[in-house]
Amino acid sequence: MIKIYNIAEPSSQISMAPTIIHPLQSLSDLQNIGVSNIYIRIDPLLNMYNLNGTKIGQLDILLSTDNLSVIPVLSIEEPETIEPLSKLLKTENSFDITLISSQPGLINQARDLMPLIRGAVDYSRYDFAAIKDPLHFIAQQTHRAKAKIALLPAQFNSKKQVETLQKRLITAWSADSGTSLSEAVAMLCSGVNGIISDNPIQLQQAMGLFNRHSLLRKPLIIGHRGTPSLLPENSLEGAIKACQLGVDAIEYDIQLSADKQIVAMHDENVKRTTNGYGLIEKMTLAEIKNLRITDRGKTTEFLVPTLEELFAQFANTSLIHFIEIKSNNPEIIQPLKAAIEKYQLADRVVVISFKETQLSRMYDMIPEIPVGFLSDYQASQKTDQNLQQILTATQKFSSTFNPDYKNLTAETMEAAKHRGTTFWTWTFADPKKAQYYYARGMHGLTCDYAQWFADFPVSLIPERNSETIKVGQPLNLTVVLITQAGKKMPAQSIYTVLESSAEYSHKDGSLLFTTPGQAALLLSHRHQMSGGEYYHIYAAPILVTIINA
Repeated sequence: MIKIYNIAEPSSQISMAPTIIHPLQSLSDLQNIGVSNIYIRIDPLLNMYNLNGTKIGQLDILLSTDNLSVIPVLSIEEPETIEPLSKLLKTENSFDITLISSQPGLINQARDLMPLIRGAVDYSRYDFAAIKDPLHFIAQQTHRAKAKIALLPAQFNSKKQVETLQKRLITAWSADSGTSLSEAVAMLCSGVNGIISDNPIQLQQAMGLFNRHSLLRKPLIIGHRGTPSLLPENSLEGAIKACQLGVDAIEYDIQLSADKQIVAMHDENVKRTTNGYGLIEKMTLAEIKNLRITDRGKTTEFLVPTLEELFAQFANTSLIHFIEIKSNNPEIIQPLKAAIEKYQLADRVVVISFKETQLSRMYDMIPEIPVGFLSDYQASQKTDQNLQQILTATQKFSSTFNPDYKNLTAETMEAAKHRGTTFWTWTFADPKKAQYYYARGMHGLTCDYAQWFADFPVSLIPERNSETIKVGQPLNLTVVLITQAGKKMPAQSIYTVLESSAEYSHKDGSLLFTTPGQAALLLSHRHQMSGGEYYHIYAAPILVTIINA
């Protein structure tokens, strides 16, 4: 059993609020620090330093502290640090830490020696001038390092860029929350999973402005085997329908034929889902293509698709492919790798499996591809025991955690998020349950019913990022809601004044400025779901300039 730190959870109404990581200035800061993670630089002698380069003590003193209530985030840049660190962590049984470095290879080396620690790669000072696709580079380098966290530079902190990385199973951290309240709110609205901040009090103040069930990061929707509630599972036609309904990803199960072709099918035997009988691995692709998919006992005209056919169908989309390896055959990895390379989909493929040996082979052969560990997770009533299970299961592969949602509590998710863990649950058959977890910020929801989410508002977009109005003129901002399926609709938003040099009042539901000046506003929209749950979404703060009439 590894030591689990009983950390502080800052008060917030935000669903799965970002982790606050505070650079430690001195050991006295540990008293009532009020954050979950502390950032410390260490050297090969395990001396600790603050960001100013001042020595603040020895790491062994920190780790032996009774009832330590923060997670250490240890920054290293020298290979000589790894071995003494490993020895100390074994002595203290303190593997509930995150190791961060600007050198991905250093994290890889450390994870090989200490597989239970978490890895993070620091890109905050990286020169991307010569990199054609920086986000793809960040994702691949992070996965190859056996890390799950990426510390982003300021230029990649937009909501769209952050979501792009999160779809690649990257836990995105930022190193800059700004100097003003509105800048802190803007950083929160980017949807990052964690923020390194030297002003946690201001960041917590910004968090306090958000309503209960605020979603700063959109839960991602995965079509389970396509859309089996409408069309046959693992069919090309079902995948197309899921895409039309706006899913972020489609999950397919894959098996290997006798002639080493990958096809989409859940079972080893074709009997349940086709009009034939026999083991997939004993049949050639030509024999499989002679079959017809059945749906609820009726034979259709649909053919069993190959993985390459699915890749080709969505080659010009942003769709993420969640590929579950069902086969035990080790030879399935090579044609999977070949198909990914042929269609240049390394930045849009996620591989998941219950089979640990296949996940290990994935890292050996295609280390840049993110993986998710499917688990028959059985929850305890104690959060620390749940964390033991989750961290032990995921750290060896630096994977996401993909359990049946029924045994997962919001409390466990909130505790695990501070360790960089993200949750991609299966398989929702009850819309009320799906709405419950959606409103609580689940990272990814796998469902047979993509249509449930198609009309959910996911983005609030103002017509302009700044506005000029006259004193006494009611503020009337044009905003648009975008749904999961991409539909646009006009909307009314709620205004929250973050900062203002102009005096203002609320009258008849309108915001009126009574003197000239400038104001930063937060725009929000509340969506009521059919099952009784609700959530709020936000636009990044906008600047309003008020001039004399």
